[in-house]
Amino acid sequence: MINFIITFFSLSTLVVDIAIVLFVVWLGVWYLGWRWNRGMQESSQAVDARVVEPFRPLVRWVSINAVGIGLIVSVLAVVGSLFFSNVVGFAPCELCWWQRICIYPQVVIFALAFFYECRGKALGPVFSISGVLSLIAFAIGAVQYYSATFNTSILAACSATGVSCTKTYFVQFGYITIPMMSVTLAAILLSIVAARRFS
Repeated sequence: MINFIITFFSLSTLVVDIAIVLFVVWLGVWYLGWRWNRGMQESSQAVDARVVEPFRPLVRWVSINAVGIGLIVSVLAVVGSLFFSNVVGFAPCELCWWQRICIYPQVVIFALAFFYECRGKALGPVFSISGVLSLIAFAIGAVQYYSATFNTSILAACSATGVSCTKTYFVQFGYITIPMMSVTLAAILLSIVAARRFS
């Protein structure tokens, strides 16, 4: 059962990471094409329209359902982190706690936003708060992943006070660890915030 749940979270992370990589590659190809077409005197607005149109329905859907998606994603993150620490017994390090501090309140924020949205009331700064917390969690997770994977000397001092921040409990698909799951989660929440802001 434990292996199934670890595999479920790992596969979810893999799917989202593949989508992010494909989107970034697509943006790079678009940018190179835009630069090329700009040299060919094609209107940049025409190029922008061709690039943006395929994603407009997806961005619109995410924007409309942003509160519900944010609530589901943040609840899954809390359940997953509590499962890893309380059921499996993976003790969280100090950086894991800081990431939790950024992610856990988002369940309450999105739950309240969902409640207010259902009543037709204004949401206020929900997405601004979520964006800031997710950005902080993303940065901490990225540093932790880099340190645990490539350069353990960066966080060597972290292990003196408890669980080492570079401790790797599992590696799935050659790169997915708990810090990578955290980075992917923060990227999803940031994407929701961006879709809501720019739609």
